[in-house]
Amino acid sequence: MKALDHSAVSELLERYIAGHLDDETGAAVAAHDRACTQCRREETGLRSLLAPIDGLTPSERSRLRTGLATALSGETQGSAEVVSLRRPLLARLAPALGAAALLAIVVVALARLDFAPQSGDDSGASAPSAENGAVQDAPRVAP
Repeated sequence: MKALDHSAVSELLERYIAGHLDDETGAAVAAHDRACTQCRREETGLRSLLAPIDGLTPSERSRLRTGLATALSGETQGSAEVVSLRRPLLARLAPALGAAALLAIVVVALARLDFAPQSGDDSGASAPSAENGAVQDAPRVAP
């Protein structure tokens, strides 16, 4: 088995995790990882980056991966920034607000249909009655 240095292991880690190395090289990477804390930490971080993340939106996934990559690269050196994965309130309420608006539109449309004048009915006023002195043109039926 050949011995590998840090830079060689770092270059091979992604293929090692995916299982695309031959047996000898894979064993060499594994042996180096057992002995080297830094490479083991890099492998753990890379596994986290490559693992599927369910339940997050694409922008949240991107922010998470960027934060992990930054933390693993050592750019933050002791001052880790906490990234909130929770979406803003308006973004979380948007589906419910959209459904409420659609429901309001449907209710108003149905209400307008119920109160629309029927055909032959002018303004909803009642026809004059015989009590008011008006003459009705109703057909008469013989007894």
